[in-house]
Amino acid sequence: NELAVAHIVAAATPANSTLTIGSSMPIRDLDAFAAKDSKPIRVFGNRGANGIDGVVSAALGTAASGTNSVVLVGDVSMLHDVGSLGAAALLGLPITIIVINNDGGGIFHFLPQHDPALLDPDAFDTYLATPHGTDFVAVARAFGIEAHHTTDASELADLIAHPAPRP
Repeated sequence: NELAVAHIVAAATPANSTLTIGSSMPIRDLDAFAAKDSKPIRVFGNRGANGIDGVVSAALGTAASGTNSVVLVGDVSMLHDVGSLGAAALLGLPITIIVINNDGGGIFHFLPQHDPALLDPDAFDTYLATPHGTDFVAVARAFGIEAHHTTDASELADLIAHPAPRP
C-alpha cells in the first residue's frame, strides 16, 4: 500500500542521498509513516505551478550534483513530467524514481467532492480521479531506462538501496 511504500522509501534510501518527495499524497505519507533515522539524507519537496508538475525535473537537479538521488512521486505527477525521463536517460543521472501508480489522483478520494451526494461518481472519476491506464515501465523503457514493476516490499527496498549502475 502507499503508506508502506513511503516507509520503505525512507528506510531504504542510502545515506548521503537526496530524497525528493512529490506533492499530494507522497509527501503526506512520508511525513506520517517514515521512521526516524539518524542517517544523513537531504529531503526536498517541489511544488510546481499546479502543485504536481516538475517534481521529477527538480529531482534531476539534485542528481546532477552527482549525489545518488531518489524520488517518490504519484502517477499523475509523473504524467505531468514524463519528458524528464528523456533528460535522465540522456545525461545518465544517478536517480531512482518510484512512481506510486494508483491510476489517478488518489488524494481526491479524501476530499468532499468524493461524496456521491455532492458529485456524480462518473464525473468524479473523469474530472478528479483522472484514471489514465499508463504503463510507466513501458514508458521508462521507451526512453532506454531500466524499469521494474513491483508490489513486493523486499524487492522495492532492494531496488532503492542498490540502484542500477545505469539510468
